[in-house]
Amino acid sequence: MYRGLERSEDRRLTSACDVYDRAVSLAGMSKVYGMPGVRIGWLAFGSHRVLGDVFERVCSLKDYTTICAPGPSEILALAGLRSR
Repeated sequence: MYRGLERSEDRRLTSACDVYDRAVSLAGMSKVYGMPGVRIGWLAFGSHRVLGDVFERVCSLKDYTTICAPGPSEILALAGLRSR
């Protein structure tokens, strides 16, 4: 969640997915993009093998906790991504 907060890109942490093929990395809008309250995030997988194993479990959990992100949060997230 904190990757990208470094003061310079040359000090940026390596993504876990780039180091280990079975890793799953988590990122979101609220911290790195300075958008508290915008609860939109994503997962990155190191390989398709992990994607198949974890993706279905993550989706089933998500189905029980949320339906979709609120429209205003989606618009704010898009504005934050475009500003980078």
